[in-house]
Amino acid sequence: MTRQLKEYKLSDPVKEYFEKQGYKVYTEIPIVGSQIDIIAIKNDFIVAVELKTSLTRQLICQCIRHLNDCNIIYAAVPVNPTSKSIGRCKKYSIGIIKVSDKLEIILEAKIHFKHSKVRHTRMLNFCYSFMNDSPGGLPKSKGKGPRIECIKRVKEYLINNPAAKWREIFDNVNNHYYNYKSMQNALREKI
Repeated sequence: MTRQLKEYKLSDPVKEYFEKQGYKVYTEIPIVGSQIDIIAIKNDFIVAVELKTSLTRQLICQCIRHLNDCNIIYAAVPVNPTSKSIGRCKKYSIGIIKVSDKLEIILEAKIHFKHSKVRHTRMLNFCYSFMNDSPGGLPKSKGKGPRIECIKRVKEYLINNPAAKWREIFDNVNNHYYNYKSMQNALREKI
């Protein structure tokens, strides 16, 4: 019997799998109020992968939320999913990757053509400017995360542009917010 892998231990095999196929892989990508564990990009085609210890309804919902940003999405788990979970994933075109002693595609993801072009382009631009070599699926730590990093970048921008308004900051600072108003509401007290 194979011991079940922790979430962050799933990251390296999944990352290697996509790199072997020619994808550029990014981990822990901030996105509107959350993070995507792994993003793989090749020729502006975006694959998102969420890592969890089991294929739960919560994980499936998390994957569904990312369909607007990516072309396809996978859920990566270290255990065999139930037939009910597989059925849910089929319904929403979510692929399933099992990571144990080897990586196995249990269900191929289907291309999601109805993604938001604006959010897709924003995801590409963010990833291309994002530098992160940490594994995906890491537990969240106090004082770390996309909001804290964004605050640092905004403060740096404001040093050179002290009169900048929120719309300008949103357009010129890498961030994970949906629009400048959500950025303003989230960061106003910290800036």
